[in-house]
Amino acid sequence: MSTQIMPSNGELRSNRNEDAQALEEDARLRNDIRLLGRILGDTVRDQEGADVFDLVERIRQTSIRFHRDDDRPARHELELILDSMSISQTVRIVRAFSYFSHLANIAEDQNNIRQMRAGSTASGAPRAGTLALTLSHARAAGFSVPELRKFFATALVSPVLTAHPTEVRRKSTIDREMEIAALLDRRERVQLTAEETEAANEQLRRAVLTLWQTNLLRRTKLTVLDEVANGLSFYDYTFLHEVPRLHCSLEDRLGDGDGAASGELASFLRMGSWIGGDRDGNPFVTAEVMRGTLKMQSSRVLRFYLEELHVLGSELSLAAHLADVSKDLRALAERSPDTSPHRSGEPYRLAVSGIYARLTATAARLDVETTRPPVGEAAPYANVGEFKADLDVLHRSLISNNSRVIARGRLRLLRRAVDCFGFHLACLDMRQNSAVHERTVAELIDSAMPGMSYLALNEEARIALLSSELRNARPLTSAFVKYSEETLGELAVFHAAAEAHAKFGADAIPQCIISMCKGMSDMLEVALLLKEAG
Repeated sequence: MSTQIMPSNGELRSNRNEDAQALEEDARLRNDIRLLGRILGDTVRDQEGADVFDLVERIRQTSIRFHRDDDRPARHELELILDSMSISQTVRIVRAFSYFSHLANIAEDQNNIRQMRAGSTASGAPRAGTLALTLSHARAAGFSVPELRKFFATALVSPVLTAHPTEVRRKSTIDREMEIAALLDRRERVQLTAEETEAANEQLRRAVLTLWQTNLLRRTKLTVLDEVANGLSFYDYTFLHEVPRLHCSLEDRLGDGDGAASGELASFLRMGSWIGGDRDGNPFVTAEVMRGTLKMQSSRVLRFYLEELHVLGSELSLAAHLADVSKDLRALAERSPDTSPHRSGEPYRLAVSGIYARLTATAARLDVETTRPPVGEAAPYANVGEFKADLDVLHRSLISNNSRVIARGRLRLLRRAVDCFGFHLACLDMRQNSAVHERTVAELIDSAMPGMSYLALNEEARIALLSSELRNARPLTSAFVKYSEETLGELAVFHAAAEAHAKFGADAIPQCIISMCKGMSDMLEVALLLKEAG
């Protein structure tokens, strides 16, 4: 056999190491699944009785025989068991296996994380699916750091959340599952004492029992604003923290290498949502619902900023006689309403308390309730740019006075969050079927022009008429005409969008999506409705 295709000794050792690592990871996964399965089994026995537990075990073992060994008698036995169950038994069995599936998925997710961490620490080589490998591919393809920065300056990535009925999950359930995941993660990373292990196992049993006694789905129908609240929970779990961290990590990696790149990376990832703005086929999404959605989004992000500012203030305890500050920072501190003598020599804390007071006033202007009062009154920010500018003063002062490592902490992530989320959190897309726009515009035009039948016009005639109306300064609507409920509802939504632009900025509702758009008139109809709303 040719030596050219024979693996080297080093390759053989590497393969053996990889095989051993795979076996170890598989064993850890099986141990986690067995642990969670045992706790679930104990819970079923304690809560539902030994009969239900025995039935679950009998179904499980029979299913294994059928699936693993292709045991035909086992299949027949399984059919007899399932066919003989009452409705009450069926519900309990379905719940038991559903929760086992959820728990097994948690264990598998933790195993995937474990594998990624092991791959990242085993060697310096970038791992598949990481930023490091992606950037190495880009550089290998000839893209320089300045070129990549230029690309991100104009790039836009917008993950959009929707409320699909097949993906409904309760926040209560997700919270407990994340608690279980955190406990598994802690068992993996921390060498626990016997007492700590016992306490962790008890906490796992408590979380599994809570899951068992919690409905997987609500028995009442969710409103649109309930769906909005469910969507916002994912910001707590992930987006508010990970979107800024992703930008900062990429920024750091693009700063490596030839050193030609400088300055901060443009924020390119902007969250979007259809929940509370998608009216196509959903009559429950009204103007008031859209206003409520925007208020809930703003409330979530403003409270996050306020909490981060509160913690930031506790961290920036730098004394004026120990660390120099910039002229702008000193001026910002002097404008603070904070009169506490304990902070008189701590300019960064004074500045942060002033920013906190202004942001609290901004929240009040946007009808957002806050939980922690400021140290004094201050003028609200007119827009998110003013808020970001004050945070930039903190950043520049720290950088210019040899405190870069402090600037790269919580302040850096907060500045990036403000740049990504603004005061609106996520861009809300308005969406409606073109047929609804067509009927609305037809009613407006026919009411304003007696004898006109807009729906009878062909495409060219519609385009000409709509173009003419778009150039006409007079409003098409009239307070003296009684319009249909559908038309009034559509007009109200467009007026609510105009209010949102004035209140939160244009990024709050950046676009209007037209379902079943087939021609130019479909787009001009929306343009006319936007003109009517101002």
